[in-house]
Amino acid sequence: MLDIAAWAAVVARLLLPGGRLFILEGHPLDWVWDVMAKEYVLDQQYGDYFSDQLKEGLFERNTKSVPRSHQWTLGQIVNSIIGAGLSIELLNEYPEPFWNQFPNMPAETLHRLPHTFALLARKP
Repeated sequence: MLDIAAWAAVVARLLLPGGRLFILEGHPLDWVWDVMAKEYVLDQQYGDYFSDQLKEGLFERNTKSVPRSHQWTLGQIVNSIIGAGLSIELLNEYPEPFWNQFPNMPAETLHRLPHTFALLARKP
């Protein structure tokens, strides 16, 4: 998704008053790590959380397919939803990953940082 504000505006437009938006998504911090490392090591190409560089999708990093996307920070995601007129009711971060993204990392290391987040917003 290359325009987070446009996405949030469409979501807000489609919701009825009192309607809710629920997101359960991979945490944007996961984009910065070397996926093959045994500990948290910044990826040489994508290790800047605040970079505006287009990135390969996490699912496709280790394949020949390279769809491009922009990884938004958690703040940019939340602020786009607020900017679209929705009220944030809940924001939680969780250590559980969606998939085996870091196959070489021990579980005790892996679970020290967030890998997913949940957000609930409501249209007034």
